[in-house]
Amino acid sequence: MRLLNRFCLNLSNIEYLYKAEETNIFRNNIPDVANAINKLPELSLSDTLARLKEAFPEANENYDIIVGKSKITEFETFLKKCQKNLDDFMKSVTIASEKSEVDKKQYLELVKNFTNYEKENMINYADNNENALIFFNPSNNDLSEKTIKLKQELVNPFLAFRDWLQEEVLDVEAMLVAIKGLYNLLEQENKLKTKLAELEEDVKKGQQGQVNIFKSIFKKKEDIIAETEKEKDLTQQKINDIEEIIKIVGDSLENQIEIFKNDKTQNYYKYLKIFAILQRESNRVIRELWTLVGNALKDIAPNAGENDDYPPQNENTNAQEQNYAHEEPQEQNYAHEEPQEQEQNDQNEIHEEPPQEQYNENVENQENVEEPPAQEGEEGGEPAE
Repeated sequence: MRLLNRFCLNLSNIEYLYKAEETNIFRNNIPDVANAINKLPELSLSDTLARLKEAFPEANENYDIIVGKSKITEFETFLKKCQKNLDDFMKSVTIASEKSEVDKKQYLELVKNFTNYEKENMINYADNNENALIFFNPSNNDLSEKTIKLKQELVNPFLAFRDWLQEEVLDVEAMLVAIKGLYNLLEQENKLKTKLAELEEDVKKGQQGQVNIFKSIFKKKEDIIAETEKEKDLTQQKINDIEEIIKIVGDSLENQIEIFKNDKTQNYYKYLKIFAILQRESNRVIRELWTLVGNALKDIAPNAGENDDYPPQNENTNAQEQNYAHEEPQEQNYAHEEPQEQEQNDQNEIHEEPPQEQYNENVENQENVEEPPAQEGEEGGEPAE
């Protein structure tokens, strides 16, 4: 659904494709789109050329396919190598995403068991004194609300990387299909030129009286030569059309290679940022929960575990706990924020945030997410594990 949404948004931003008859069939929700499109009459070379001229009015009329083909072929080789790398990357991200989803469910189950323990065990140990509880203490409304909202607030950062790689794989495949389309045109041109040479030879032989015996049984020599001349002219016209088509397609494809490279670069930066924000957000949600637990324990049992040797205590850990204890939980609920409208680039191309239900709504406005405090003596202020 996310990729289909991205496809439709991109399609709507390319006018000549959006208005095409094929797109109308797709847009009108015909049950069997492929079958309906295949029933459309095949375009002749002259019709294809007219459509391309309308779509690409600024195409370079002097484009040299001999020069351009080497660049396109080189990029095709690069893309084929990319496919293997992307496949390996996708496998590792898929495994990480699935593990993250399992970890999320296990964590929710853990918190659920804590709350069940208080309802079934602690309430009896405390002789029905709710003020002795942590999660269900009447004075700990913030902690109760945090526990209830935990399922909505916890996110799986790897979903963003999975979406990014799915886009990457499809875009690489699409570019390879486009390059193959150009090669098919070049092959078609060569076949037409071969046919033209054969027709010219037939006309020459006919003028010399060497007409195909089988044809001469049913037609006069003059008629055969005239028909061959006519077919030769039609073939020449097809060659002229396909040469113009190749210039437009080759020039457009070279331009698309540069756009493709820039788009992939910006997409990489975008998804790295999304992942970083989501990873930080996931850590923030967990940290806030246990900070609230720590604050509740400080009020109810300030000396709990003070003389125990588990877990091992050190100055850095103690300092960090003190910092967390004084940290105010952030009030923003990023999982329910409305996404900001993203600006279009200079070419008015759509670079929409992926419509992912768990992360598209909370990426744009999270630059102000508070970083965890650095441990004393720790370089760079990285958050503790």
